[in-house]
Amino acid sequence: MTKTEGKRTIWAKLENADFKYVMLVLIIFLIANSILPITFPFERHESVIQFYNYLQSLQPGSVVCFDEGTIISTPEYLGMSVYPQIYHLFKLPGVKIVFVSFYADGPLNVQNSIKMLPAAVRDLKKYGEDYVILGYAPGFETAIASFARDIRSIFPRDIFGTSTDDIPMMKTIRSAADFTAVRARYQVSGLIDAAIRVYYGTYGKPMFDIISPLQWSTYAPYVPRIIVAQFLDQYSHEYEALLGYVGINMKRHAGTNLLNALFIIMAVVANVGWYMNKRASAQVKVK
Repeated sequence: MTKTEGKRTIWAKLENADFKYVMLVLIIFLIANSILPITFPFERHESVIQFYNYLQSLQPGSVVCFDEGTIISTPEYLGMSVYPQIYHLFKLPGVKIVFVSFYADGPLNVQNSIKMLPAAVRDLKKYGEDYVILGYAPGFETAIASFARDIRSIFPRDIFGTSTDDIPMMKTIRSAADFTAVRARYQVSGLIDAAIRVYYGTYGKPMFDIISPLQWSTYAPYVPRIIVAQFLDQYSHEYEALLGYVGINMKRHAGTNLLNALFIIMAVVANVGWYMNKRASAQVKVK
């Protein structure tokens, strides 16, 4: 076998490699990435940085109303929007959180997100002293308005049946006037108008959230005067990087980049192989 034929044979073998081995390599890389993500450099959007800095600016004693109003969701959605914000709020010393829902599935989303927190982060706040889950109330805007005017008129007890008056942190929290800021999100993005009419229109409370691209057109008119901090959930991996933890968003981002890199490598190898085979064939014809 000549040197030229040897080269041709190598590239021909690569060209005709069994595709199941290629898939096996991809599967191995994906499994490895889920355990220890292979991250690539990425930019930090200004909206993500502003959102992070806004929450960081909340001082001890601040009270955040976390209004979760989406249908029962997958861990992926919770990881993109609900979980990162709860993770951040739990790490803020002295910041109290009032979880409330005007969609029936909201309390479960909140409880699942809290369960997903690492024990070291979850233990930073104590139920009843640093956060409370009031539960669900029907009626939407009417209920939001009544809740904002007098919390106990809608939630005389929390989700576990404890009297609101017996919850230590609630002794000084009686209405929306006692909130520092509000995070509100609903399944139908247009309903944010109702929350703005109550939380900002009546009580002047700034609002924030991580939103989906579909919600952007609804939220845009209120940014940044009313909704003072927001960014698209497709940038949640940047938020996780700022928070210093590897969550579902970092893993997804790393996995996408890893697959793209592997496909680029395969495309380069395929094109080089085609060129080398063509060159080898031409040399054989000349001989």
